[in-house]
Amino acid sequence: MKRFEDEGAYKYSFYSVLRRGERIDVKCPKCGGHASIDQRNGQLGWKCYECYAQAFEEPVYQYKAKGNCAVCERWFNVEVTDEKKTSHRSTHVECPHCSSVNQVELHAKPTYQRFFSEICAGKDPVFGLELYFLDNFRGKIIWAVNREHLN
Repeated sequence: MKRFEDEGAYKYSFYSVLRRGERIDVKCPKCGGHASIDQRNGQLGWKCYECYAQAFEEPVYQYKAKGNCAVCERWFNVEVTDEKKTSHRSTHVECPHCSSVNQVELHAKPTYQRFFSEICAGKDPVFGLELYFLDNFRGKIIWAVNREHLN
C-alpha cells in the first residue's frame, strides 16, 4: 500500500497552475469553444482552439524621470503618471528639492504584478473568462482548472 502524500492546499490555484507552466481551460468569449490561458515568454494570454481567437494581457509600464537638477545639481528620481508626458522620450519635470523645471529623459520599466486573485464564481481573475469545466451541483458551482484537476 502506498503512503498518502499531501499535495498542498493551493495546488490548483490560478497562480500555482500558471507558475508550473500548465494551462487553464476556459470558454472562448467569441465562439464559446475550448480555449486556454497560459504564460508564454513571460506574457499571459488566452487562445481558442476552435476559432483561433487570442488575446494577451496588456503590459503596464512605470515611468520615471531620473537626472541631476540644472540649478541645485542634486540627483532626483521622480515617478511620472501624467499620460501626456509619458508619450514622449523626455519631459519637463520639477525638481523635488528646489522646484526648478528640468528637461529629463523618461525611463519606462514594465511592472510585473504577478499577484492574481483567486478564481471566483467560475471566472478567471485576469480576463474574466468562464472556466471550461464548470457545472452546478445542488445549487453550488463546481469547477476544475484543467483536465488534471478534473481527474
